[in-house]
Amino acid sequence: MNAPAQPKRIAIITASPPGENGVGQNYLRDLVKTFDDHHVHVFALLKTQDEWRAEDRGCVADYTILDRRYEYPRGVLGGAISHWTATLAFKLMTVRHAQRLARQIAAMTVRDGFDAVLLVLESPLLMLIGESLCRAQAERLQILVWDHPEHVSAAFGHVGSRKKRLIRAFSKVVSNAASGLTVAEKLQDLLLRLHPALPIRLFRSPVHAVGPVSRKPSDGGQDLFVIGFAGSVTAPQELELLQQALDQVEWNSGGRRLQLRLFGKRFSLAAEVRRNVQYQGFLPTQDDVIGQLADCDVCFLPQPFADSSRLVAEYSFPTKLSTYLSSGQPVLVLAPPHASLARFQQLNEPSSSGESSLGFYCGSANPSVLADLIQRISADAAFYRRGCERAQTCANRYFRNDVARLNARSILDPETVGTASPSQCH
Repeated sequence: MNAPAQPKRIAIITASPPGENGVGQNYLRDLVKTFDDHHVHVFALLKTQDEWRAEDRGCVADYTILDRRYEYPRGVLGGAISHWTATLAFKLMTVRHAQRLARQIAAMTVRDGFDAVLLVLESPLLMLIGESLCRAQAERLQILVWDHPEHVSAAFGHVGSRKKRLIRAFSKVVSNAASGLTVAEKLQDLLLRLHPALPIRLFRSPVHAVGPVSRKPSDGGQDLFVIGFAGSVTAPQELELLQQALDQVEWNSGGRRLQLRLFGKRFSLAAEVRRNVQYQGFLPTQDDVIGQLADCDVCFLPQPFADSSRLVAEYSFPTKLSTYLSSGQPVLVLAPPHASLARFQQLNEPSSSGESSLGFYCGSANPSVLADLIQRISADAAFYRRGCERAQTCANRYFRNDVARLNARSILDPETVGTASPSQCH
């Protein structure tokens, strides 16, 4: 009889430690759950202790808090002088701080004998830490990437030589990685261009098995049709576009009132006409959000159309999709054809006439087109019911817990798994 496998010691280095404070922490929490038979030590890069709630820290065996600072440009005066001083501060403060943190991490991983070190490449400091660890450690890192490195650099305000420095650090880490996880097919393609032999899988937060919708479907007998939106706003123009579409039909569809229900910490709202928006505020847990979304008729999920946000639309995959699908309600996607959600739908069930594998899809930034689709969703009971069925099928087929677990754990033994085929990615 074979002896049971010994638990592995896994270190995870991240600025989004597993918990309930935002989608990044939700995603890491789901990832850590797949390692429930191993010893997980989180190196949490935090500005303040409050960013990781005390009640969330119990989901890992151990943790170390790392001091997060010097990530944004620190220029003085203006113009060329500001750029020059910011670049100098980046070299003397940001890079050196990352090197200090890398030495701290390397010393602990060697001392404690970790079997795997997973680095989440989500911020400038983490890119630079990874570069230093590549030099300091004999063993190669595992990596997790959920954003394009150019987007990460720009989001933190780094341009010119600072941006090039960060991209170089990112490329070095990827080129020396032992294995990896990512969230979108386009990111997978990018990583394989940098490291063609990299064993890499897609990891998306799993959805609990979804059955028939418990609330009665839209059948014209209900007075209110509710569109739910939860979490951070990464596509503010598209959220406003939704409201402009509803303005065109005066927030009414065939005698039914239309309502936008918002869940999250902060939203920027402005209007010159009367709107039916209900702000529910921040809910403490993801389960609370799922419960509230289950009382909506459809969940709204936009990705940006603007050329300036193309990297976000094309390479990022919204983690909140798993939350939406867990509610049991269909998803209304508003995204350009090049966006990751549009590509996901095309890979599984080609969209037509507003239908998609996630429920419903609008690929136009014209408010009138979106308004027409919403009116059909809210007024045509058969059309709405088919959207519900497609979303449930998609959740149960492509967001299964067993597949998520297999893909996540593949980073621990990449040589036996290899690079995933498209059918293994979902």
